[in-house]
Amino acid sequence: MLVGGGLLVFVAAALGAMLGDRLAWACAGRGLPEFYQFTVAAMPPAAIGVAFSLTHVGVNASAVVTGGLFALLPGRALVAGVQDGLTGFYITASARLLEVMYFFVGIVAGVLVVLYFGVKVGGKLDPDAALGGLSGRPLVQIAASMVLSLTFAVLLQQERSTVLAVTLNGAWRGRCTAR
Repeated sequence: MLVGGGLLVFVAAALGAMLGDRLAWACAGRGLPEFYQFTVAAMPPAAIGVAFSLTHVGVNASAVVTGGLFALLPGRALVAGVQDGLTGFYITASARLLEVMYFFVGIVAGVLVVLYFGVKVGGKLDPDAALGGLSGRPLVQIAASMVLSLTFAVLLQQERSTVLAVTLNGAWRGRCTAR
């Protein structure tokens, strides 16, 4: 919802993210490296966006893809890499940040494979389609920021005592961007 979608975009992006998570989990169970896990996990949100484009539902397909990829952002690895760099472990930091770069390349590769086949089957994808924010709806933006922050806190297994603070911080960030 933060990138310009309504309820349908939210549900489709959440479904794509959950499907991608389950596919990545299945790949991990088979021993595939994380690069391929990220590649496979990026495909369902892109596929749902292409499906919306093919069926002409009237939904911003790029918002579905973008929203579905939020859960894939390698925040934990990025924070660990920056923390190692700040504490003087430069070789470890370099390796972790290189790992983050590989994760992003995997995400991009997964999306591009699906978009390539989507165009081949007749999808009309508009790369110039702008993502519309929620600048006109600050209360919705704040609520969406809170839900996103809460979801990430649960996904990253935060301690229960910090979940409320993380959620309120999301409200603060949503308020700052709503201005």
